[in-house]
Amino acid sequence: MKATLLNDYPRSMGNPRQSLIAFNKKQRDDYIKRYIKHTDLYISVYKFPEFDENGKLLRNSAYIDKAFFDLDSDYWLKDLWKIHDWCNKGDILRNNRMSGRGAHTTIFIDPNLNYPKQALGNFQRWLAKELDIDIDRTIIGDVARIFRYPNTYNFKARRFCIPIPREALDKRYPESWYFKMATKQQKFNAWAGNKLLSLKRFDEDELMYSEIEPIEAQLEDIKEDIETEYSEFPPCAKSWLSTPLLTDRGKYMLALFLKDQLYLPYSFDSAEIISIMKKTLSNGEFQHYFGNSRGDLKRRHYGHRGVKYYSLMTNSYYMPDCDALKNYNLCPLDCGRIHPIYKS
Repeated sequence: MKATLLNDYPRSMGNPRQSLIAFNKKQRDDYIKRYIKHTDLYISVYKFPEFDENGKLLRNSAYIDKAFFDLDSDYWLKDLWKIHDWCNKGDILRNNRMSGRGAHTTIFIDPNLNYPKQALGNFQRWLAKELDIDIDRTIIGDVARIFRYPNTYNFKARRFCIPIPREALDKRYPESWYFKMATKQQKFNAWAGNKLLSLKRFDEDELMYSEIEPIEAQLEDIKEDIETEYSEFPPCAKSWLSTPLLTDRGKYMLALFLKDQLYLPYSFDSAEIISIMKKTLSNGEFQHYFGNSRGDLKRRHYGHRGVKYYSLMTNSYYMPDCDALKNYNLCPLDCGRIHPIYKS
């Protein structure tokens, strides 16, 4: 099959809530035409050939034929130059676009893999380390990833997600050129290279080039006598601390709350947060979040090996407000607060 960025189906589309499954080019283009003047537009990186009994896409059926990178740090252009130069050495096929505030680059790979999702994540981690680039870590191994549809408008950044021509990267055009060009749609050729990248060296059913060694050390230092009941906490946090079968989103919110809480005269360090979660969660759910187990809840995927927790603890993520928690079904009752971190 010829490599393609957009022309394989079914694909999920949204703004960013994924509200459409596009089965062909006409459905895709009609969706873009309908909403392009009104909202940000996204499409899934991968096609999904399988569905469940309710007609929903099975994310684990993603056809992994590309590796997506989201570059949105202050050094996004320098990082893009590094990827461009690395790909040039092997004449690797890729497609580069602006995202409004940074860049998206897609490297096309040979899809003949035994463990495609693991190989994808292993390669993304390796390249980030090898080139010393700052990527959005949430993209690693994420087969449900969506990205901004090329040449649509980023309403927050007030720029178009224009294609990036090879010449701009070869000749090191400055950042100001990109932002100037992004004031309107462009017809630049975003493609470079000719060869698919082989991921055979990364095709292992294990986590390679991991960044979670500090977490593994903390797992060996569990504080069995740590408290898990705090009368000062809001009802949402109390409910999470009394739910052994807490969902993954609930685990994430619990860790984020413990990291940011202002109710106690002291804060929790990472080892203490892990200890509280170990004492709160069932063994299966703890092993799912910090190990490789599928856990006690019904799910298809294996464990997160602490990756989500590592990302939470090493990035400036903020606790969502109470309205968001209600939408996530993580608010047990209306306590009158507008944000769970604050006392009132």
